[in-house]
Amino acid sequence: MYANKRAAIAAHCTEHLEQQCTLDGDNNQSKNKQKEMMMTNIPKAVDRPCHPCCACDEAKFQFTFQGLWSKQSHPKDWPAEHLLHWSDIIGAVHSEEYSLWNFGDIASNGLKQTKLGVIRNLMIVPGLWTVNISKTTTGAFTTSRNHHFLSFVTMLGPSPDWITGVSALDLCLPNCTWLDNYEELHHPIDAGTDMGVRYDGPKRPENPRKPIAPIVSSNQPPPFAKLSIKPIMVQGVACPNGRP
Repeated sequence: MYANKRAAIAAHCTEHLEQQCTLDGDNNQSKNKQKEMMMTNIPKAVDRPCHPCCACDEAKFQFTFQGLWSKQSHPKDWPAEHLLHWSDIIGAVHSEEYSLWNFGDIASNGLKQTKLGVIRNLMIVPGLWTVNISKTTTGAFTTSRNHHFLSFVTMLGPSPDWITGVSALDLCLPNCTWLDNYEELHHPIDAGTDMGVRYDGPKRPENPRKPIAPIVSSNQPPPFAKLSIKPIMVQGVACPNGRP
């Protein structure tokens, strides 16, 4: 029953890109309050040096997120196993006018509450929990000439406010084709909303919030996750001679 309810809410989200939705079945008053708070804190568009997308067709991609975080690779302050998780991956395929998050920005309430199930839709990929945190989870998405950027975020848990993801990855190439196989290693990112320094330390809200920034140390640990993206289908007519 819960799975059906979750699927229905997710489907509703994919039809309304400007709405914020919850996956926990809160009452209408709670949803309206969350929506109002989220809509007043949507990140503003950011300037990106990019080329106009000249692809004539659409492309469908497979998205694979692999957890590399384990007690063997990251033993320092390892938390209790029953608390371990990567939250559901929340993302969007979007135009250059939209920003889910970006390094140097101040996290919106929407990004802060990713860990609570509040989303800006398009893509929801199941997270990884407890003994499965070092396995993989997959999803799919479709790009077009007008919507060729991918952004997503997932929370590392337990943690104060540590996330990872990509911001406005451009999948459209200058030669009017789509990105081929792509891989990227990920380290934790500090969302700047909590002062905690341990996985399961006490919550201490950051006030004012700090800019989103990579977590770095003099002894940088191995990557915590790996992202893989590959095209699985091209739909429509390709550009003649590679040009529109």
